[in-house]
Amino acid sequence: MMKSNSIRCLLLLCTLVVSARCDCNDYGRDYVSLEDVPMVMAYSTCELLDCCDHSVPREECLTRESQARAWSDRARELGLDYDDECGIEIYLAGPYECSTLEQYDQYWACEVCALFHGNAALGESCEIVGLHMSTCGKGLVCGPDERCHAPCDVPEAALAGQRCAAELGLRCDGGLACDAAGRCVAATQLGQACDADRPCDVDGWCGPSSLCEPRVADGQACDAHPQCLSTLCEAGSCVAPTMPFCANPVL
Repeated sequence: MMKSNSIRCLLLLCTLVVSARCDCNDYGRDYVSLEDVPMVMAYSTCELLDCCDHSVPREECLTRESQARAWSDRARELGLDYDDECGIEIYLAGPYECSTLEQYDQYWACEVCALFHGNAALGESCEIVGLHMSTCGKGLVCGPDERCHAPCDVPEAALAGQRCAAELGLRCDGGLACDAAGRCVAATQLGQACDADRPCDVDGWCGPSSLCEPRVADGQACDAHPQCLSTLCEAGSCVAPTMPFCANPVL
């Protein structure tokens, strides 16, 4: 049974998903049209957030749709191949029961679902276009080192100068943080001046004072997600994610 907050988010997303369809192609197989990919990605991610009992403002879902549209536009600009089987897999992921999702610590671990892929071979340089989108050939993953890897051989963390982005699931190695350009740089320590180009270390956040301030634990007061160690601030208090991937859920 879909939870009430999932129903609420679904209503809020109506402007996004009213035209997103699970159609059938000429062979009678389920199919998500290329134009609907951004809406489907936003819908599925927001559904997972709600499944984890974390309310999702309509504005955040719209931002996710806008970002996915930019990724999709870039993929089409590069002439990448669209995999409609991945599209339907992501579409169907949204309504999964939380009890099913809780069985997996790493969702789709060591599996490749590439919405758009190119033809770069193993070990060759690649471009990370967006979530589930890269110039690597089908069955390969573009890592933070911007090289094509087998799915289970992708580096877990980006090194200095390498690609990073929370929305792509690309985190920086210890002592590093992701700057505004999406590259790992030396992290700014607590008490030091910070901004988009001087991001704080993992135990700090860039507060209103423009200084790196300590992040706070679950149950303590907060005003913004980055202020919390869990990266989840709800109703003025830091809360723990329900499942491992829910702190920063991406598909």
